[in-house]
Amino acid sequence: MIIDKTVKSNKVKILIETERLLLSEITLEDKKALFKLHSDPEVQKYTGEPVVESIQEIEKAIGTRINDYEKYGYAKPAQPTNCIPFFR
Repeated sequence: MIIDKTVKSNKVKILIETERLLLSEITLEDKKALFKLHSDPEVQKYTGEPVVESIQEIEKAIGTRINDYEKYGYAKPAQPTNCIPFFR
């Protein structure tokens, strides 16, 4: 079920929500948390993706996913919103 929900006073499109998980569409507001996650070699060794070297790489990846949402109606979701504070 897709719903709009206010998270930190910004409109975020929620893709999946359960009692313990909230997956939302990715936005540029996710870039700091995603950079911290994807620039960690220990994390990336389990994803099969290269380590991200700059915030600009994350911004480009986010832009690609936003375009995929617009073009195809789906893309890789953002990290679980309720987990993001662990990466800030």
